[in-house]
Amino acid sequence: MCGQKFAIYHVSFANTYVLNAALGRMYARAASNRFRDRKFDFEDLIDWDSSKSEKAMIFEWAGFAFSSEDTKPFLNGEMDPLLRKEQAFLRIFRDVAAPYWIIAAAAGDDETLRHEFVHCVYMAFPDYRAEVREFLSTLKLKTARKRLCAMGYSRRNHLDELNAYILTGLAGELRGLQLAAAKRELERIFKRHFGFLPRGQNGLKEIKARIHRIRFRVPERKLSERRQS
Repeated sequence: MCGQKFAIYHVSFANTYVLNAALGRMYARAASNRFRDRKFDFEDLIDWDSSKSEKAMIFEWAGFAFSSEDTKPFLNGEMDPLLRKEQAFLRIFRDVAAPYWIIAAAAGDDETLRHEFVHCVYMAFPDYRAEVREFLSTLKLKTARKRLCAMGYSRRNHLDELNAYILTGLAGELRGLQLAAAKRELERIFKRHFGFLPRGQNGLKEIKARIHRIRFRVPERKLSERRQS
């Protein structure tokens, strides 16, 4: 797999507001316990998000990784009505053959790109995923799982998240877990499958060489003139 382009598409957005307006529902339906496989609108999502703190944090979500399978409920009408930004996003992939995987992040956010790339290859390559899961299953992860739960991650995604954080940089909540040996083994597994490591400038260069890059354009809308009374 060294040097080849993968069926991974990096869609960059002007900022996290546009990112989450376009993809907040798609990500929540795919990844959250609250909304998984359910129909809900954007207002439901904001209401749920703001109920957990003093303000809605959704517009600060930095990025996502998901598969073409996750777009299907939005393409087949299950999640209608769609927002204009959701429609614009889906138009990007109307002629792209499945399966494919998507990284979404704000333009210039290379650290999120790096992290979400590891998620994508974990989803896209079963042999790699199986080897990572087999190794992580040998470790005592009770404390790590507690911290991941506190960060809002569903238990079913813990091994995927832990792998991505260890390979690309630990979040503050995960530091102090004595993961140096695990990092060495996960790096060995990653490099054996893909021929490079995701950290550093060289890693970023290798990631960008293996993905398709697209800039999201916000759809224009002409506001109707106010009616005269």
